[in-house]
Order: sequence, then structure tokens, then C-alpha cells
Amino acid sequence: MIICSKSDRDNAFDNCADNSNALLEAVGAHTRVVNGIIVDNDMKANEAYRIYFSGKENFNTEHPFTAGAYTSSNAFGTIPAPDNQTGFQVYNGAPIEIIEGGEETVEVLIRGYGTTWGSHYDGYFTGSAFVPEYVEGDSSKVTVNKGDVNVMTYEVLPGGGWCVTSGVTFFSDYDIKDEVEYANKYILRNIIRAITKAEVAPTPIAEVKTKTEGEFTIDGYVTSNASAYDMDTAFFDCIYVQDKLGNGINVFPVAGNFAIGMNVRCHGGITFYCGEVELNLSTDYNGSIRILSDELYTVAPKTVTCRTAMSDAAIGNLMRVGGIVTDIHKTEGVIDKIYVRDATGEACIFINGYINKNYTGLDNLQVGMMIKAVGIGSRDVDETSETAAIFARLRVRNREEIQIVDDSIDVAGLYTDIVGNEWYFDAVEYAVQNGLLKGTSNTEFEPESTLTRAMVATVLYRAAGEPAVEGTVSSLSDVPTGQWYTSAVIWAQANGIVNGYEDNTFRPDNSISREEMAVMLARFAKLNGAEIASDAKLDFSDAETVSEWAVEAMAWCVENGIINGMNGGLNPLGLATRAQFATIMMRYENLEK
Repeated sequence: MIICSKSDRDNAFDNCADNSNALLEAVGAHTRVVNGIIVDNDMKANEAYRIYFSGKENFNTEHPFTAGAYTSSNAFGTIPAPDNQTGFQVYNGAPIEIIEGGEETVEVLIRGYGTTWGSHYDGYFTGSAFVPEYVEGDSSKVTVNKGDVNVMTYEVLPGGGWCVTSGVTFFSDYDIKDEVEYANKYILRNIIRAITKAEVAPTPIAEVKTKTEGEFTIDGYVTSNASAYDMDTAFFDCIYVQDKLGNGINVFPVAGNFAIGMNVRCHGGITFYCGEVELNLSTDYNGSIRILSDELYTVAPKTVTCRTAMSDAAIGNLMRVGGIVTDIHKTEGVIDKIYVRDATGEACIFINGYINKNYTGLDNLQVGMMIKAVGIGSRDVDETSETAAIFARLRVRNREEIQIVDDSIDVAGLYTDIVGNEWYFDAVEYAVQNGLLKGTSNTEFEPESTLTRAMVATVLYRAAGEPAVEGTVSSLSDVPTGQWYTSAVIWAQANGIVNGYEDNTFRPDNSISREEMAVMLARFAKLNGAEIASDAKLDFSDAETVSEWAVEAMAWCVENGIINGMNGGLNPLGLATRAQFATIMMRYENLEK
């Protein structure tokens, strides 16, 4: 039985308290409706008797009818305020009192604030804008003292069954409409659920993840925020849910007020997105999600190896990995991929661009540093690859969960072929630290390998900060879309650093000569405001072998100490190595400083 009443407003037409109390007495209930109106001058909305009870203290979080109602409403994560329109809404409600004999049997489900009291409307209020006065002991103005207002109660009746007594019709059209998330709606759902058929028993998440079709119900704890709770730390239109055994799964679509640690029950169907299994909550699969408890559970990430983090079995699981940074990728200047290696292999730490995009704690992150990162096992499509390949990733929910544990750069530890006593060590270390040159594999740098035209364009593009380029297709016929150097060549061509050959090719894989390298660097310097014209003479034994189109660039490089020559010569037609280019870039950037 649910008995809803109202205040003493307009009692001249009908006394709701008397009518309600006659029913309550007849069924043997130990609650009564107070002939008055619930008011609060501190927490009121536009009228003293319109109040949003949005504090956790207003809810009985242990009772099955109200459990999860506070957390489910938009009150979660907010500070109760008159204008936040969250929690349990009361308008024109009456206080509920517990009479003698009900002290042990009646449970309060919703209670007022410490500033809430019962007053009279009829005979006292002069209109909706009236501000009532609290005078304790004056029965003409106060029917229930501050801090003692009950709004809704529950009890088991002497003759069997139960009774909910509410001082307001809490399930009116206004209270449960779709566009608001008042706790009223969730309490009603809980009550209906209690008196209808039992829910389907949850299936362990580990078992659900092995399925390719079908509908399932799962219980677990939210491990990533939803957008209505915190847009900066939420994945687009989804959350992840994990059980106490450490098995997690993507749940989609979810955009409500769900936060990390909430205990939820979800029902939906198995679908896949970019190779990742998900529980689809759309109407096609009779989808639903509800909060089971108002208490938050701390879901601790499991520390695993990089290999484990990238495995199929780890999809959906909250994990922590650590190791040395082998590569950093940025899109429009924002880090979105960090590759980290431990003894078992490499993991991709993936950060959606919208996650904490203004966070500055990773600004000084460099290849060669040691980090720890927390994220969720996931899959995605590499849109830059020709085959749109699916790749494994650890999906970061908050950039602050990536921690630099050692900011020293261990280039020798990063690449097995870099030795500390070689002439090029400092230059390679500089190039790696500053993100100019990267290894040719996870473990090798290949300092003595020849440099290609694509490599030079890419290094200069990185030195420019990897600015956004227009389009993804180069006008040069042999620069395919989606290659690691495509954006760099498009940028270099647009800025006059490369022009291509007469047959409209770029020849990206061709080894580059030292004079070609000098020309591209000089054009890059000119783009940055340098005066390239030089009167310097090339006083080298092989100066006459410098091509006419490269003389000015070579002279500028020599004059500024960027190129020093080799064994008395410039060797302009010789092939440049990766170590030589690292050295030249270090000299150039130090010149700029």
C-alpha cells in the first residue's frame, strides 16, 4: 500500500491529512500525516514549499525502496543547493509523524534538512511568495520543529503487507518525466520492481565476454565516469563495469550521472565495436542500467605486464603498467599515444583527446623516461593505416593517472645499439629526448643507417611542432595516404621545404645525400625567419663537387657551424646517416636558442 497526501493548503475544500489518517488508522499503520506544510527558507527553490532534497543525509540508503535513489539522481557529486533541482523533489508536501508504538517498526525513507520544518499554509500564508517565520513553540506557525521532518516512511503492517506513507504524491507526471532525473522516479522503479517478477540472475562478466550474441544481465562497479558526471574524464557515450574478480566490459550507450565506484546492474545484448566486446543497452536489446547502492566501492587497478595488458583476455579490465617510454604521439599538439616497454613487450597507452585536455602534468614527458599508467584494456581502429587495422590499447580515463616515476633519460637502456662512448651519443640522446628522431624498432636506433627523404621531412615536421595539415592526400604521386610520413611530406611541400621531382614523385624511401639534407634544413630555417644568404666560402677539398643549387644552403650550414665537414671535405654527395642528422639537428636547434 502507498498512501500519498498533501499539505493543508486549500483545506477549505478537503482536509487531506484527515482523509489519509483515516486510512492509516484503519490498516493499523503507526504513521500519520501532519496537518501542515513542509517548508525551508534556506533550501527552498522559488517557493518556501518547493524543496529539492539532494543531500545524502536525506535518504535511507539501506532500504531497498530508496537504495541507489540518491546516487541515481543528479544529486550525486553536487553540493545541495536551492537551485540545483536534483534529488527528491517535494512541492506542497505534508510532514509525516511516527506515533507511539512505531519507533521500532517504522523506517524513515526520506527526511528533511536540518533547516526544514513543518508550518501551516491555510490561515498563515498569504501567497506563494510568502516567507514563513520559524517560531519554535508557536503552533500557529510551526507544526514540526526544524530537523524533525519526515517526508516518506515504510513499515510492515500488523495484518501483513507493507505501507509507504508519503506527504507528497511523489510520482506525479512532473516528478518522473523523462527530461529530469529526480530521485522520485528511481524510488518508484524500486517499488515496482519489488512487487513484480524477479529480475534475471546476473551472469559473471568473464562468461559474458566469451559470448558473441544474446542478452545478459551483469552486476559490477563502474570503472570510468559517464559524461553527465564529469565530461573531462568520461569516454564518449560509454562506461566500463568490472566485478570484484577483476573482469570488466564496455557498457554502451551510457551518458548519465554514473561515477567510478558505483555499484550497477546492467542488462543488454552482446555487440562488438572495433573488435571490442560490449554490452549494448539500446532498446534493441531491452537495455537497462540501475544503481544498486549509494556506497562507492574502490576498484583498484591490477598491476600487469605490458604483454598482459595488450592481450585479448584483458579487454575491459582496469590495469596498471609500467616501463620505459619508447615513443610519444601527439595530435594537434596533445599527447594521445604513449608507447611503454617492459621486459615482456610494449603497450600502447591511449588517451582520447578530450580526456583532461588542459592537464599539464605530461608536458615534460620524453622518450626514455620511466612511467606508470592506469587504464582499461581496449581495442580501436587505426584510422591512419591503409587497412584500418585494429590495435590493442590501454585506454586512459584520466591523464593524472599517468605518472612519471623517473624523469632521467636512459637512451642506452632504450636502444641496444646506442653506446655511451660513441661520438654521436650526445646528439642521439638530444634528438630522442626532444622527440625529433625515434628508433627504427622497439630496441634499435640504427645510428649508422642511411637517412631517407621521408625521415628528414618527418624530423623537420616534428621540430615544427607537428602542425595540423590540410587534407590527407599529397599531390606527389608516390606519397600514399596513411603512411607514417604522409602528414610530414604534405606539410613540407606546402611550406616549400620539398618540391618533388620532375615526374611528380617524392621518392620517400630514397637515401638522402648530405647536400640534399643541407638544403631541406636551410629551407626549414628560412621558414623560421633565418637569413640564408651567405658570403662564406666553402674552403674544403671537394667544394667544387657541391651542386650549384645546394651551394647557398651548404655555405649557410658551414658558416653557422651546423656542418663541419669530414676529413677535410664536405662529402656533399655522400649519404647522410641517422647519427649525422641527429648531430646536425642538435647544432641547429642550439643555434636557434
